[in-house]
Amino acid sequence: MFGRLPKLALAGCLLAMGLGCNHARVVELSSNGGGVVAIPDNTNSWPSRNHRHAEELMAQRCPNGYVIDDEREIVVGQVAHTTSETEQKNVPVLTAIGLAPAKLETQQTTSYVDQKEWRIWFRPKDAPQAPMAPSLQP
Repeated sequence: MFGRLPKLALAGCLLAMGLGCNHARVVELSSNGGGVVAIPDNTNSWPSRNHRHAEELMAQRCPNGYVIDDEREIVVGQVAHTTSETEQKNVPVLTAIGLAPAKLETQQTTSYVDQKEWRIWFRPKDAPQAPMAPSLQP
């Protein structure tokens, strides 16, 4: 009985890794039947196959074929990372007997990192290309 359990667990892990996660999502739909698909990055390697998942979404939306008008990485937000360092300055002997106070100095640093994702603008192959908003033009 226990001989089968490791094999089943291994098979389950391999199946889960092989399926990957579909992180593609439609973020905008246009009136011409197209829209914008977002993926974490422009990769198509195993196990995520992000671009392939985006293509599947575009094909579902445009069953007679689609045209990619533009694709690029865009900034969708920022993450702040804050670090703090505190240093105690004192004279240990005098501080221990209450003759000198302990002095704490704290230094805090915050850095900001852009959060980015890959966006793909698409339309049905027979629809005319719509002008892009000025903020989205390359």
